[in-house]
Amino acid sequence: FHAAAGKELPPLPSDLTKPTATVAPQTLAVRPGVGLLDFARSGQPVPSVRPLSFEDLGLDRGLVLYSATAVLPEAETSVGIRDLHDRAYLWVDGAFAGVLDDATSADGVPVTGAGKPVRLEILIENQGRINYGPLLGQGKGILGGVMVGRRYVFHWEQRLVPLEELDEGQLGVLSTAEAAGPAAEGHAIASTGFAAADFELTKAADAYLALPGFGKGFAWVNGFLLGRYWEIGPQITLYIPAPLLRPGDNRIIILELEHLGTELELRDQPELGSGPSAAEAIPSLS
Repeated sequence: FHAAAGKELPPLPSDLTKPTATVAPQTLAVRPGVGLLDFARSGQPVPSVRPLSFEDLGLDRGLVLYSATAVLPEAETSVGIRDLHDRAYLWVDGAFAGVLDDATSADGVPVTGAGKPVRLEILIENQGRINYGPLLGQGKGILGGVMVGRRYVFHWEQRLVPLEELDEGQLGVLSTAEAAGPAAEGHAIASTGFAAADFELTKAADAYLALPGFGKGFAWVNGFLLGRYWEIGPQITLYIPAPLLRPGDNRIIILELEHLGTELELRDQPELGSGPSAAEAIPSLS
């Protein structure tokens, strides 16, 4: 191979051309931790009349929990979000009600009330920012407001969830059954929230993490935020480079937003998928 200047490039170092050592394939049972909503509620509230965006709150990435009190009429209605970016999980008085994205947020989630005040809690996930074109600089969070039927809801509290600030010690507490409380006893894994799996290695090596049965969320390896996963694919495995692992005890921690599985898999080969991408499977993530 010759460079554009006409000079031959030096050969690659021999150690870069050798196959990389990988961890032996294994299946890891997961144990429960703190539930998603309990975790999101732990932040300090920031009050406002209308919902604040991520930018208003000074949060570049992560999650924000919005909460407010609203009256649901004595009939079926809907809770919708105007100008949502990007994905919202809705609870009514602590009961999960549904998921909204920018394709479904205007129609809203159907709910039935009793003419009494209820507590609305909406967890918003920032799924990433656009770094080119006319949508450069687009805001994240609830940009237009929340509506019950045709009425806007006012007087909100926002709780920031900056995932990047969680260290290994904090993650360890969040992923323990003791922190999760009595509901987690006996491996009764909640539908969403933290879960963890431990494993031992005699020598650090590359690995590929698969999450069969899990829905959507975030993965940490020994306190390092490895990345996101989503069951819609196409990518099935997350790459774990050897420097993130260590001889002896290792821990994988998951924060699941939709539905927890019961096992993790460490594989020795990647599976990047061949189906439609996330961008093709969903109308828009912007």
